[in-house]
Amino acid sequence: MFVVLFSLLLSAGLPLSFADKIVTVRVKSSLKTMTLAGQHIVCCSKGKKSPEAQSGNYVITYRRIDGLSYWQVYNPDSQMTKMYNGRKIFISGQNMHFGQVKVPRFLELYANKNHFDVIAHMNLEDYLRGVLPSEMPASWHLEALKAQAVASRSYTLAKIKRSKNRHYALESTVNDQVFDLNKENLVSARYRKKVHAAIKETAGIVLTSSSGNIYKSYYHADCGGETEEPHHVWSFKASNGTAKDPYCPSKRNSQWKAIFSHQKIAKIFKKTFKSSEQDVFQDLLVLNKSPSGRVLDVKVKFKNKDHVISAQRMRELLGYSKMKSTLFAFNKGKSSIEIKGRGNGHGVGLCQWGAKHWAESGKSFKEILSHYYPKAVITQL
Repeated sequence: MFVVLFSLLLSAGLPLSFADKIVTVRVKSSLKTMTLAGQHIVCCSKGKKSPEAQSGNYVITYRRIDGLSYWQVYNPDSQMTKMYNGRKIFISGQNMHFGQVKVPRFLELYANKNHFDVIAHMNLEDYLRGVLPSEMPASWHLEALKAQAVASRSYTLAKIKRSKNRHYALESTVNDQVFDLNKENLVSARYRKKVHAAIKETAGIVLTSSSGNIYKSYYHADCGGETEEPHHVWSFKASNGTAKDPYCPSKRNSQWKAIFSHQKIAKIFKKTFKSSEQDVFQDLLVLNKSPSGRVLDVKVKFKNKDHVISAQRMRELLGYSKMKSTLFAFNKGKSSIEIKGRGNGHGVGLCQWGAKHWAESGKSFKEILSHYYPKAVITQL
């Protein structure tokens, strides 16, 4: 497969220095069937150099028959159906999409139990074209976009290195980085040109540790005043260094609040902790905080038993869009609890709104990166 992709990428005129940096992104999961449309679609090679069929569109269905994996490929143009066995098949084409999802030129369909995943294969810099305008407004200052490009490139390469045992390296969602080719087409030609410039002018630039390992460069929307260390957010030991950012807390959109009824909270946490339906919810209490002021753990008080949950897990349960960060405090009412906070996201690494401010103040992308990743080395590959 990679021999085929390598030759195809070279024939497309891409620089040799990037030809071996193939990014695999899961753009859709748990499908049983898909309708793929586009131009000059080649399907369904299993790594062979010669295609088995060509068409403008296909309806592809995966099924298990007698314990074996089969792909049913229907071509509406010829009204013919072909069957292929095996765990995966490969597709290439131009201007391909299924539904509203635009996908790159090279796809792998990978069977996973009774469903299949759609994995896009592409050059690293092409991948960034779908990430950058999805993660940061293309209208923002070029230096902020360049800082985002370096952070995203570093995060991508670090994930590829850590994902050798999986059939893909990254998700196309906020679980990793948002990758959306539609977003690139929705921005104006002027802003698209700026996105491309940010990627091109930082080509090959990454963040590394002093020992040369590429940083898994986390980033977020709004730090709320100070960034956070990774080990206060996730269950692994890592030190990024923190940075103060006085601009963010003064920004009106940095402040947020969410109100939950006692009934709603009780329902969520009873299910989480498998508590008795008869147990009565009483209160939420902050147990401890990190040096940056973020809540680490919360006590959930019921009449019969108390439970402890991490603030990050609580965000997941109550909804990231409502509980935007762990910089918060509780205000208990008679029938509801108000959660007031500031910032948006986990707080680790690059603060995007802060980067916007520093760029507009005249800072270069390297100065911005050095501010938010004080322990990293800016490296040209």
